[in-house]
Amino acid sequence: LVQQWRPDVIHTHLFHADAAARLATIALRPRAALVHTVQTAEGRFRPWRHWLARFAPGRYARIVAVSASVLHAHQRGTHLPESMYQVIPNGADTARFAPDPSARRQVRQEWGLADDQPVAAMVGRLSPEKGLDCIMKAWPLLEARMPAARLVVAGDGSLRPAVEAFAREHARTVRYLGFVNDVARVYQAADVLAMPSLWEGLPLAG
Repeated sequence: LVQQWRPDVIHTHLFHADAAARLATIALRPRAALVHTVQTAEGRFRPWRHWLARFAPGRYARIVAVSASVLHAHQRGTHLPESMYQVIPNGADTARFAPDPSARRQVRQEWGLADDQPVAAMVGRLSPEKGLDCIMKAWPLLEARMPAARLVVAGDGSLRPAVEAFAREHARTVRYLGFVNDVARVYQAADVLAMPSLWEGLPLAG
């Protein structure tokens, strides 16, 4: 496909796409400029993810990081000059998430919650790096101190069975919504966004 299209620029996201693009363009002449985006400051020790960047770094036109912390974390592993990097934060339409009292009341009514009831929300992929175990350990302590508080979890992933079991165990105070297309409604109803991630780049959930 690369040989057929002969692109001028190839933009890759994350390690595997970067490796595939490098292999696909070895014989391409003239060579396409590679722009590689790094999305996260990886919490796990995976040094081989940096070896590829260190090998023939001239293949990159630019390495894009979604935040300054991601840039520095990646650079510590690659030892490439900062001039090769560009920070471009994830974009979000903030107007879509502006507080809307009527939407807040509507969603809370659907959930059977009072207007003044404290609500915490966690929105995101249900996977180990999101720190769900922290929420599930902390919530019973908060539940005991604030009986009126409620926790709403929206998302899907490998830890869904554990989250479903937790919601059943704490059915009075925890609501699991599953995958939600319109997360703005969840945010409207919540007072607090819980984000206990063990590592992130620039999270899209918040």
